[in-house]
Amino acid sequence: MTYLVYDGDCGFCERCASWCVERWGTDVIAVRGTDFLAQCDRLSLDEVVSSVWWVEPRARYRGAAAVARALAATTSPWRVIGLIAMRRPLPWLAEPLYRLVARYRHRLPGALACRSSSR
Repeated sequence: MTYLVYDGDCGFCERCASWCVERWGTDVIAVRGTDFLAQCDRLSLDEVVSSVWWVEPRARYRGAAAVARALAATTSPWRVIGLIAMRRPLPWLAEPLYRLVARYRHRLPGALACRSSSR
């Protein structure tokens, strides 16, 4: 099984995860970080609170790489964006963009429930 592990205390993160869930097949599960920690030991608490994660049976991706894989797994036109974002040199450029969005996520749409302002 593959998991998208996100900050369940953040409204923006919750909204993005829900958007992905609506566009995925059945082999991907979006799960709040705290719930994921309770289910398995593949990530530490520090890892879960520091970034979004894409966890596959044999690999883990964080930050922009996780977002790219989440988008690539959708059946929407955003799939192409996810696939492109995984190709060099875009991962190198996408990570600073991810960090910027993560830092200001409390100001983005749906962020009213966001309890922490940085990742």
